[in-house]
Amino acid sequence: MTDEYWKRRRTVFGTFAAHYDRARPTFPQDAVAWLCGDPVNPADVDVLDLGAGTGKLTRALAAAGYRVVSVEPSEGMREVLSATSPGASVLAGSAESIPLPDASVDVVTSGQAMHWFELPVALPEIARVLRPGGLLSAVWNLFDDSVDWVSEFCDLTKSEAQYSRVETIGDAWLPWFPAPEQADFRHHVVLQRADLVALAESFSMVVLMPDDERLDVLNRVESLIAAGEQLVLPYVADAHRSRRPK
Repeated sequence: MTDEYWKRRRTVFGTFAAHYDRARPTFPQDAVAWLCGDPVNPADVDVLDLGAGTGKLTRALAAAGYRVVSVEPSEGMREVLSATSPGASVLAGSAESIPLPDASVDVVTSGQAMHWFELPVALPEIARVLRPGGLLSAVWNLFDDSVDWVSEFCDLTKSEAQYSRVETIGDAWLPWFPAPEQADFRHHVVLQRADLVALAESFSMVVLMPDDERLDVLNRVESLIAAGEQLVLPYVADAHRSRRPK
């Protein structure tokens, strides 16, 4: 993929921020607790939600009682994030240039975003803002494509978020962090036809298609659910965490 392609993808997410926020799922609370180290008192834990997008993970963190600072480079995303996450401090910045002091947070989280980071630059920045012994945690909501209709949906939309195709992070965080632990957290959402089409429309791969191809894909997605029918869309929250050495 060219640099221009990735730039367009980032622009798409900013332009369609409100739609993205409506269509995408939240993260389950057991996953949120695990990402933050299962603390006894979340109110004592400072969390940086990095690449926070429209605030899906930010809101789950705030609801669990954590003190949250959210950093997001896209102005469009930040506008939605600020409007929907009144309990969080929202800052402009990126994983490669974090606008926080040294050793200022206990946990750095990334929901659905770390694959955008330039890790050789971002990892030392993350290590800089973490307190000794702090956690770096990342999570992706993936489609459970062991279900036949979900697999078909993923194929139609060219979705990269398929559980069967997930690759382990492995040593990607070295040398700044040890190889991470991994855990799965299963959850689901109930969708009607319009919800599934809206979800497909939130994928940058679909948005960037030529108009005729995109319309064909959305029509085929629509055909997966009969009018008035509901489907259960299963997700797996693929979570990773690693503790910064003290």
